[in-house]
Order: sequence, then structure tokens, then C-alpha cells
Amino acid sequence: MDKNLCTLFKYMLCIDVLEKFSGGVMALTTPPSNGQVKELTQQEGKALLDQAARRYLKMSADEFIQAWESGEFDDDPDRPDVMYVAMLLPLAK
Repeated sequence: MDKNLCTLFKYMLCIDVLEKFSGGVMALTTPPSNGQVKELTQQEGKALLDQAARRYLKMSADEFIQAWESGEFDDDPDRPDVMYVAMLLPLAK
């Protein structure tokens, strides 16, 4: 899959998830006023992950990444709050 298309898909998926479950899109996902899709940088993706991790799990992005990679969520990985944040992981890497 084309890198830009893959990035666009991940971005759109994250927007969709955040709109459905947070009651609105977070500030970093506001589309540009010119109608073009803005590709997130790794730094912007990590900031979005950090916002979601703090909102849903009361931890930073770095704490979430460490907990995710060490298996701390293995007991119930399908918890909605965990999945909302986990879906954003590709944007931060």
C-alpha cells in the first residue's frame, strides 16, 4: 500500500474513532481550512496519542507505550479505553 494512502487511512480511522467515542474530534485532528488532508508528523501523532492516553487512561503516551509493550493490558486488551489509545500507536512510531 502506498505510504501516503496508509498514513491517510490511519489518520481517518483515528478521527472516526475519536469522533464516535469522545463526543468530538480532539484539537490536533482538526482538518485544514483549505480542504486538504494534513499528514501528521511523528511528533503530532505522539501528541495525539498522549492526549488520548491522558484522557482515557490517566497516563502519558510514554507510560502507555511501556505498559502496552510489557503486556500490562493482556488481561483485557479489548477494553474500549485501552483500544481507543492503542489504535493511535502507529501514529507515534
